[in-house]
Amino acid sequence: MNAAEVKMHLDWCKQDWGFNEGAQEAINYINSAVGAGYATQVGAVIGIVNNLPGGVGYHVAGNTLKRPPIVDAARGLVLVAPDLAVDLVLTCQAHNQPVRDGLAAQKPLVISWLQGKL
Repeated sequence: MNAAEVKMHLDWCKQDWGFNEGAQEAINYINSAVGAGYATQVGAVIGIVNNLPGGVGYHVAGNTLKRPPIVDAARGLVLVAPDLAVDLVLTCQAHNQPVRDGLAAQKPLVISWLQGKL
């Protein structure tokens, strides 16, 4: 996967407000970020996550926590915890494993995109 493809796939994540198959996984990463002391950096989604009932199901999470706020949270996190930021943003491609794998293999480009450099 090249830089243009990384940008294309992540730009899609930033704009897609449909059902989010990776929402529950994203919630787990967000909770990890908060537990590690990065609540400020993931503030874009803490309000959404805090308003979800404990143990929400796949459908509730996927219909509530959308991709653009997850991208915003990952962008807030990238400077202090880049690995966690990449893990978080890759949840936006949970529905497309080949693309997710391609993005994971291009971690430096994903970090550049999160930093607004790509």
